[in-house]
Amino acid sequence: MLFLSNKIKSPTPAAFESRVVEIANNLGIDPNWLMIVMYFESGLNPSAVNKISGATGLIQFMPATALRFGTSIDELKTMDAISQLDYVEKYLSAYRGKMGSLTDVYLSVFYPAAVGKEDNYILGGNNAELVARQNKIFDTNKDGVITKAEVTQYIEGYAKRLGWIEKAKKFAILPIILVLFCLIHKF
Repeated sequence: MLFLSNKIKSPTPAAFESRVVEIANNLGIDPNWLMIVMYFESGLNPSAVNKISGATGLIQFMPATALRFGTSIDELKTMDAISQLDYVEKYLSAYRGKMGSLTDVYLSVFYPAAVGKEDNYILGGNNAELVARQNKIFDTNKDGVITKAEVTQYIEGYAKRLGWIEKAKKFAILPIILVLFCLIHKF
């Protein structure tokens, strides 16, 4: 069972989960990362619309992006969640092999130019202050710019508040305990 599976807005949640797992496998990412990103962007609601930008759907496709993939935000808005996942996969496939973390999956959707960059990378370049004003939640240190590290801090904190703890982090201490055990017991 995927993280946030109880929040899926589909008449066939098991089929939605299965498709998310398939997409994640095709992209080489953790399917839970994709669930977290879609939940952050749309609450897993395929007809969610941002009233300011017009972005629509599970990952909030912008109108021009939807057109690039042969659809429109109006069509996306009327699609069921499983059908819309096809467009999610098409969009994210451009970043296959570049998404090594929850942050990278999120940035693929929010600000693709930052994918794979160092933590001190500033989103927006010459428009960094505008990007920060429009996305205040990510400017965690309130300095008027957003770095990749701030996005990481926010999105990982968000996932943690939802109850997500990556297995790799959860079990990272086990090797240390094993080494200490071996040293103490002279194995």
